[in-house]
Amino acid sequence: IENQVMSLTEGRDSSKFRDVFVFYDTTDFPVNYMNSSVGDVAADGSGLLGEWIRFSEKMKILRSRGLVSKYIPLKRNSSVPAAVGSRDGRMRDNAVYAIYQLMMEECLTTSCAFLTQDIMANGGGGLRHAVRALEDDKSLVFAIPPTARLQHVIHLLEEGDSLLWRIQPLTRERLGKEENDSRGAQCMTQGSSLSTRYFVANRKRFARAIPFAPVSESDAWFENHKGVAKFTVSTRCLPSVSAGYLIHPPPWQMGKRLFEACGSIGTLQRVVDRPDFLLVDIHNNMVERNWTAACRSLLSGDEGA
Repeated sequence: IENQVMSLTEGRDSSKFRDVFVFYDTTDFPVNYMNSSVGDVAADGSGLLGEWIRFSEKMKILRSRGLVSKYIPLKRNSSVPAAVGSRDGRMRDNAVYAIYQLMMEECLTTSCAFLTQDIMANGGGGLRHAVRALEDDKSLVFAIPPTARLQHVIHLLEEGDSLLWRIQPLTRERLGKEENDSRGAQCMTQGSSLSTRYFVANRKRFARAIPFAPVSESDAWFENHKGVAKFTVSTRCLPSVSAGYLIHPPPWQMGKRLFEACGSIGTLQRVVDRPDFLLVDIHNNMVERNWTAACRSLLSGDEGA
């Protein structure tokens, strides 16, 4: 979280935040650990109680440094699925509860950004371009900031059944070609499904838009919600306008192995800061083997390898 907040507020495409809220799920954490029946922390500090204590102490440190305004328990309220228009009464995506709380209870500015904790930013993340998209089109509720997958990648590769993209600065020729616009615009938007990994949303429009049109049980994930997609665009810009974008580590065990290979978030952030020619997949995830090699090269001092 510390690395994410700092990377979003530094660089040419940085943003300034009025508040930073951290939502956390209390399902596995005792709400009041001093009176908890979970028991003492194990000698090695492990266990749920130990995790909660460490999380709480870290949040207090980030608050004292002005990086986090407050940390807020997630309200897994059974009324939220109906409030957003989902037929999935179980609401399988925890992010939706946080999104609802953010937009309906905590957001006090015209627009608020939502990011999951593992998102990393290059050059400040470019959130301001999503804000501009919302300002330019009053029918929109959500705008996705520039991502590595859309912002800078121009070479498509095939590897087995996977499609991979190589990160390389976007050119005016390609942007104009894809936009099919002879004016050669500096930025463009395109229709998009919502990603609950990252977006900027207009507070008042969100409140007016819910509940979104219901979808079938098989399409119940909020980010696949067809009623949400019609209010959503993604953004991309020329490097001369936007140097920043967002990217996601590999999912699951692949991400765990990558972090272990890099040794620290700081090392991986250094690779994110200069990722030319590295690979991402169709979901804007770093490709494990490629980024692992970049971390090892950086750690060995052979950055040109």
